[in-house]
Amino acid sequence: MLRFHQIRDFTTFKALSLIVLILLAHAVQTGVLASVLG
Repeated sequence: MLRFHQIRDFTTFKALSLIVLILLAHAVQTGVLASVLG
């Protein structure tokens, strides 16, 4: 039971970090586009 909770928490952590990475990449892309266009 404890092991299952650990695995689920780890999967949630991976998903959250993946979302954060995508958001960061999107922010960087829009920032680069804004500086190029601006």
